[in-house]
Amino acid sequence: MTTSLGAILASKNRRKIIRAFKNAGAVSPESAKSLDSLGLAESVMFKIQRRKGVIVQTEAALFYLDKERAAAGVRFRLAVLFAAIILLIVLLFISK
Repeated sequence: MTTSLGAILASKNRRKIIRAFKNAGAVSPESAKSLDSLGLAESVMFKIQRRKGVIVQTEAALFYLDKERAAAGVRFRLAVLFAAIILLIVLLFISK
């Protein structure tokens, strides 16, 4: 149960960060913003997104969202979910 709650909170936090960048239009090096202007802090989830390349830092210490990497992350999470559902269906059929 705790793991599920952690996953839900992490997902909510990730979406909040991505939404802040999209709402501010910070989606390229030219439109990069400071964390303060986005209302964000350098949280654990923010650091994870930076490490994955979803959030990119410019030389001027501003940040922007790499929309392609963000979309790739969504596709990956959906593929994992789909695989888990298929596995559950197969296990249900095998157990009968």
